Amino acid sequence: MFRYLPFKEDIVSSDVTVYTSFGIRFMQSAGNGWVKLNSVSDVSVDKSFVANLCKLFTDNQLDPIHLTDVLEDSL
Repeated sequence: MFRYLPFKEDIVSSDVTVYTSFGIRFMQSAGNGWVKLNSVSDVSVDKSFVANLCKLFTDNQLDPIHLTDVLEDSL
């Protein structure tokens, strides 16, 4: 079973401007809990958009091997 969670991060752009963005962390259930598999940084500055994607991915049990393609299609 997979779980997708949004996370907040501060990003420094090339012109040294700092902005808040949200990424997606994905985990897999294992024996006694959850194991972090990986994360995708700087998906969007829209918190609710990223949270909705995480819910959709978790509810539909998106396999992480498809995450990059699905994110590209979502943006």
